[in-house]
Amino acid sequence: MSIELRHLAGLCLLCLAWGCTPAPSNPIDSNSGSAGAPPMANEPGASADDPAASPQVADPVSRPRVRVAAASDLRFVFDDLREAFQAGHPGIDVEVSFGSSGSFFAQFTQQAPFDLFLSADLDLPQRLVDRGDALPDSAFEYALGSLVLWMGAGVELPGGIDGLDLLKDSRVARIAIANPEHAPYGRASMAVLKSLEIEDEVRPRLVLADNVAQALQFVDSGGASVGLVSASLAGDPRLQGRGRGVPVPTELHPPLRQGGVILKWASSPEAARAFCEFLVSAEGRELLRSHGFQLPEP
Repeated sequence: MSIELRHLAGLCLLCLAWGCTPAPSNPIDSNSGSAGAPPMANEPGASADDPAASPQVADPVSRPRVRVAAASDLRFVFDDLREAFQAGHPGIDVEVSFGSSGSFFAQFTQQAPFDLFLSADLDLPQRLVDRGDALPDSAFEYALGSLVLWMGAGVELPGGIDGLDLLKDSRVARIAIANPEHAPYGRASMAVLKSLEIEDEVRPRLVLADNVAQALQFVDSGGASVGLVSASLAGDPRLQGRGRGVPVPTELHPPLRQGGVILKWASSPEAARAFCEFLVSAEGRELLRSHGFQLPEP
């Protein structure tokens, strides 16, 4: 197989993993909206095993299932989590859809058909509890996220400049971040720019993605020169040779404390609770750590 074909095959696999959303042709500033509408659970971009694609009434005699609405920074670790959980709970099915935490939160006003919400922050799960859309004793913290500045292998960058200094250089034409309007990683990215005192300078060069996984896709496809993305995505082995990441000091943004909650209309609260308990178990925490997440105190 030629080098070109191997590169194309690799890109196709990554596009499948990310939802295959095309990169925008022009930068988008914060006043002109995101690159496309926020992904609804039953629109393209959701997981292939998306339970919201054809909502069904649960059969009381069927196997219990946990329908998970998961922040997109969990995309590469989730298969490992599901496999390990089901090894100990073979009678429970786990289905997942990925997207931005804020977009999922908006869908819960219409009781979107999910049982468990895994957010990229703690605020949204607590707000669901406060407004009565989640079980009051079910909120929990499962991970700490972190940012890296991701640079694609095929992107030409100014010589003699590296790391976060690239954000300050006007020759870096496009910088991808998750949309801060509905993505916690996007808000953290804007906090980084503010801490570096370049927020206003950089704003015209921002390319806003629906979620942090799409921000990484934009850089990989050439739609952006660099991107502020999650360490959990950038460190995945599937990206080896496709670029490199520079860790962003955590003091430049508020902590990305990630939490979950069981929704009030969960079809099987017991099954959802079992999955939550697995996430904070020693096995679940080790899988999260191995995929680039930091861990809260147990």
